[in-house]
Amino acid sequence: MASAEGQDIYLSSLKQFRKRSNVRQVVENFAEDVASHTMSNISNSCLASSVFRVLGVGSGHGKTDLRILNSIATAIESSQKKKPVIHTAIIEPSDMIQEFKSSVTPLPQTLCSLADVSFEWHQETFQQFIASCPREDYFDMIHFVASLYYMDAESSLKSSLKLLASGGAMFCILSSETSFFPKLAKKLKPDCVNLGSAKKIYTQMDVRKIAQRNNWKYEELSRAHYSVDISCCFDESSTEGGLLLDFLTHQENFRVNAESAVYREAMEFLSEECKVDGNGAKFIQPEFAAVVIYKQ
Repeated sequence: MASAEGQDIYLSSLKQFRKRSNVRQVVENFAEDVASHTMSNISNSCLASSVFRVLGVGSGHGKTDLRILNSIATAIESSQKKKPVIHTAIIEPSDMIQEFKSSVTPLPQTLCSLADVSFEWHQETFQQFIASCPREDYFDMIHFVASLYYMDAESSLKSSLKLLASGGAMFCILSSETSFFPKLAKKLKPDCVNLGSAKKIYTQMDVRKIAQRNNWKYEELSRAHYSVDISCCFDESSTEGGLLLDFLTHQENFRVNAESAVYREAMEFLSEECKVDGNGAKFIQPEFAAVVIYKQ
């Protein structure tokens, strides 16, 4: 876990990232589509169970999870012709979990009309959850939405597979290997403080290789782009630009902590990667990819 101060800086940088991008809308739409596709390939035994159990890892404020739950409820109702009962466990180590709790008290009417949904809350890391969780073969679906970066991917996916019921599925939404974040990470030296305790910018290629190495059944789905206005990053006097740069590099106080050569190389990379619109604003277009792993 990062320190409280580190978490504050991370959340501030995340706020800037969301403010200057359409990432929320894109990831929510994408996650809903991925969940819908996954549900169409999940086993009938999972769909027909009296309670469909979901595990969300790194759920943040919960808006994406609610869209995923909508897809799950719609798929079960369509398949089983009955109002589904869904129980979802939420893992989120930051205080964003409180925002999630508030948003489902009471449950939004759109979801309430689709399913009977209950929650259990775990304000802890995935590793802490695994250490205290005895429930193997329990969950019908597990999802990691832009959260696999804060843990060791292979050990986490192996642990998740044990938690997954036979016929169930888990999906990961993360950067594609040709996207902005992994390309920038390759250019940076690991000599700064990691922002939000991110371990590595895992890509869908990394998850594919893990699945292949372990002989898991998997599939890769289509991708989704979103846009980020990074104009303020080029203004060295901009506090907001500094916070956004921290998020883009996943490093704390990047302008201060990075070696001058590393900082210069990162800024050159931003200049090369960005596109300029008619008003002179500079944008990048990172890309999400999805990998679904099925437990046979």
